[in-house]
Amino acid sequence: MAARFADDLEDGQELAAAADRTRDESLDLGEQDAVAYGEVLRAARSAQDGDRRQRIRAALTTAAEVPLGMIARAQDVGRLAARLAREGNPNLRGDALTALTLAEAAARSAALLVRLNVEAGALDPDLLSRAWGGCRDLAAELDGALGE
Repeated sequence: MAARFADDLEDGQELAAAADRTRDESLDLGEQDAVAYGEVLRAARSAQDGDRRQRIRAALTTAAEVPLGMIARAQDVGRLAARLAREGNPNLRGDALTALTLAEAAARSAALLVRLNVEAGALDPDLLSRAWGGCRDLAAELDGALGE
């Protein structure tokens, strides 16, 4: 909404289109997350053969990568919202800041999912580093938008 009413910004319509794309990509990631979790369950229920642990780790890796995509989309929202909070319609600054705050919360939630998957599968800790890095970036965006 804040992008749609950013009439003073030359690229306001482009910002609104970018927000729409990000929303659609986020919804797709929600569906991918459900599929990835189903794969983890299937791998965990599989017969006790030698490949079971490897299948579980592979499924957990995918299940960790999906929330990393969610964090990336949250960063997209955060950058857009921070800009709109600074340069957009001043009457919608609160909406832009709320979007940024929700993006930060979404990223933190996704990072927790990454953490659980990394711990459950003894996965590459770089996955978790990437997740928390995205959260730190969003916290910095929020601080900047608030002028702190």
